[in-house]
Amino acid sequence: MRQELEKRMNYLTVAIIVFILLLLSRLAYVQIIRGGHFARRAEINSFKKIFVDAPRGPIDTRDGVLLVTNKPSYVVSMYDVNEEQREKVIPQLVELLAPYELTEEKIRALIEQNFRKYVPVRLAQNVSEETVFAIDERKMELPGVMVEVQPIRDYPYGSLASYLIGSVGSITAENVDMYREAGYRLDATVGRFGLEYAYELANPLQSLRGEDGYRAVEVDSFGRLRSEGETVPAIPGNNLTLTIDFDVQQAAETAIKDVVNKLNDGSSRFPEKPNRAAAVVLDVKTGAVVAWASYPDFPPDQWTKSEYQYLWASNIPLQPYPVGSTFKPMTLMSGLLNGVVNPDEKFYCSGVYQVGATKKYCNKLDGHGDLDLEESIKVSCNVVYYQIAQRLVNEYGRGAAMDKLGEITKLFKFDHKLELDFAPGYSSVPAILPTLEQFRRYYDYTPYPGEVWSAAIGQGIVKFSPLQMAQYTAMIANGGFYYQPYVVQHIKDPSGKITFEAQPKLLDQSQLDESALQLVRDGMHEVMLPLQRPGGPGNGSAWYLFTTQPITRNGQIIEAAGKTGTAEIGRHANGTRITPHSWFVSYAPFEEPEIAVAVFVAHGRSGSQGGVPIAHAIYKAYFEGDTDTGTPIPPPLP
Repeated sequence: MRQELEKRMNYLTVAIIVFILLLLSRLAYVQIIRGGHFARRAEINSFKKIFVDAPRGPIDTRDGVLLVTNKPSYVVSMYDVNEEQREKVIPQLVELLAPYELTEEKIRALIEQNFRKYVPVRLAQNVSEETVFAIDERKMELPGVMVEVQPIRDYPYGSLASYLIGSVGSITAENVDMYREAGYRLDATVGRFGLEYAYELANPLQSLRGEDGYRAVEVDSFGRLRSEGETVPAIPGNNLTLTIDFDVQQAAETAIKDVVNKLNDGSSRFPEKPNRAAAVVLDVKTGAVVAWASYPDFPPDQWTKSEYQYLWASNIPLQPYPVGSTFKPMTLMSGLLNGVVNPDEKFYCSGVYQVGATKKYCNKLDGHGDLDLEESIKVSCNVVYYQIAQRLVNEYGRGAAMDKLGEITKLFKFDHKLELDFAPGYSSVPAILPTLEQFRRYYDYTPYPGEVWSAAIGQGIVKFSPLQMAQYTAMIANGGFYYQPYVVQHIKDPSGKITFEAQPKLLDQSQLDESALQLVRDGMHEVMLPLQRPGGPGNGSAWYLFTTQPITRNGQIIEAAGKTGTAEIGRHANGTRITPHSWFVSYAPFEEPEIAVAVFVAHGRSGSQGGVPIAHAIYKAYFEGDTDTGTPIPPPLP
């Protein structure tokens, strides 16, 4: 019995010795061989670097109104925790952060992308106080989760100038490498389109992005702060001051919405209602953008929501549309320059024009009677421009006649593709010029005379954008100077030092015949006036508002010059007319031009009813400082 007991004690002693040896070997492995690794892990788990986002630079107007600034917001982040903790935390975060469209897949993707494990990954920004309280209540169940305060974009005037400003968002998968190479954190907020994007990766002296700071903190396993270490403050981004005039921008956007609402009156005569619109205002002496409006607009801080997902990309001033009678000044100049029209010539309009089997009607079915070239622009007589087009056909042939119209559009640079540094990320489509090559590309035959007639009044294949129409009008006003449009006037660093000052850039100068140009200008001036001579063809197509509510500055009437356009876009299967697009291009003052304005309203009925009241509101704001939101609609032309 005693021998058996001793035998068992020996076994136990050997087992204890083996256990102790194993324990000592493991301890030696951990302390000596892997000691450095675990020491680093302990440090990483205890000390974290919390980045402090640099406030993005503010954006203001030339008259000092802040369009974009920053405000503090709650941000939910998550540290690197072990797998068991992560699997318990993620489902709870999905529940807590559901209002921010954060799914389990998105959270896991964000964690996987975070290649610097000592830096917390950001999960949601601009989180509500209710969500913050809910997270705090579950703090013990959410190891590694923290809430911090960081600056986010704030828009004091909502969607005003949203298509210029653009917006910010997360780094997308296709841009990860670009931003990683530039030293960005992958959870950084970056400019996605518009000025926010254009001035993201710019020269540091011009960029909206500043330099992030950080705080070194010690936290426990639940993410609770234990102590703070080194702090490096963030450096704000640079301040962009735009060429935009706040009153004019606000007047343009308000007037567009007002006109669209008033034309949505349920009229059965106009089944299509206005659904797109634009207004571009340019300084004719520099190319500076004074206003840039696109409708419908979008809230820059909500552009990722489903209702705005595709809207933000459609910057209407960049999209080409049929331009209607705003083209007629170019047809007149083509006729004069090609010798088929005499400046003093008189025309007669019976309301219809016919050559052989080709027959087209005037916009005034009972005709305008006798009229000269200035009056043909004043009342927008189609018959005069059909005759000019037919004379080009008689002189040069059908295809070459179309090219003659195309040549004049090239004088006004409609064939140029502009690089716009303030509009990256937006879709755009090239203009369509009335040339034989373009026509054959679409129809694969030489145009017939009637199709040349249509092009001569801005119908058919002709399509230009509101920006191009504003530049065309500015060139009429300034004598052919073609400027690069720009929207950033100057940039200041956080100390207030100017690091960039824009200078006008003259791209080209067209040698426009001065006598032909003056005839066009005089005709466009007549557009704004009532009947001037007894027995004349009628009031100007934009006379009503500019006569009954004249534009003034310092008590003096400001006269303008303009041209309306009603762009026909086809008929329904039952033969009824699709509601036309509305255009109005103009400049003012007439004698010493300062600004050119182009307004477009899709399905805006006519130039006088859609475009004119918006331009009138723009001039009231520019010359009078009047931003009254009421936009009267003139009566239809007889």
